[in-house]
Order: sequence, then C-alpha cells, then structure tokens
Amino acid sequence: MTQNKTEPTGAVRLEAWLAGAGKSQGWLADTLGVSRQAVNGWVRGTRRPTIEAAIGIRDATGGVVTVESWVGGAK
Repeated sequence: MTQNKTEPTGAVRLEAWLAGAGKSQGWLADTLGVSRQAVNGWVRGTRRPTIEAAIGIRDATGGVVTVESWVGGAK
C-alpha cells in the first residue's frame, strides 16, 4: 500500500525558508510592506496572504514558497 504524499503548506514552507535563510518574520514584513502580525499569522497557518502578498513571498523566497502553496486546502 502506498501513501499519498501531500505538498507542504505555504505556512510550513515559509517557516522552513525563514529559518534556513536566517531571516526573521520582521525582515519579511519590512520587505513586503506588511505588518509583523500578518507574517506571524501566515507562518502559524492561521491566516493566508492576499494574492499580492503571496506573489511577494514567492519573489522574496526565490520561488521556494509558491503562490500555489497558499491556495486550495492549504493554510
């Protein structure tokens, strides 16, 4: 029996990227021009970014955190 592997959510990818890149949530907030609270909600998975913010996240992470990782059933 094989298990279906699901892609990590945007929140999981973003948290991992920030840690791996040595960047803070504050850095991302400043880079995107959003509040630190917004970024914290994205990382915790309690909020989703707007499409504009998701595009900014994609660009800031060099495409590691995709826009698609925030849509659908993902948080």
